Amino acid sequence: MHTVQDEVLKIISEDTGIPLDALFLSTRLEQDYGVIGDDIWSVLELMHSKFNIDFSELEFDIYFTPECEGFFTSLFNRRKVKHRNTFPVTVGHLINVAQKGKWFKPEQVKI
Repeated sequence: MHTVQDEVLKIISEDTGIPLDALFLSTRLEQDYGVIGDDIWSVLELMHSKFNIDFSELEFDIYFTPECEGFFTSLFNRRKVKHRNTFPVTVGHLINVAQKGKWFKPEQVKI
């Protein structure tokens, strides 16, 4: 029998191509592996399908970089970039979201 943690790790690994042995609870998906936009959206959709997670409180663009946001666009969105770095979405956070069945704000880190 697989645990929620096993299932979330499998979804992330299979959907992003990141090897399972390179995923840790503290792995930041965007900052460490560049998982952004459509790629992270796909992970969230698979998690929703598997665990019926309520993502209604998720404000996507303050936690994840949209696919179309390039360098120059990010210059004008410095607050969002800082927020993404201050509240990074980790593998451990996504496991907790799956266990609770609802999106909630990630823990703040000091930068």
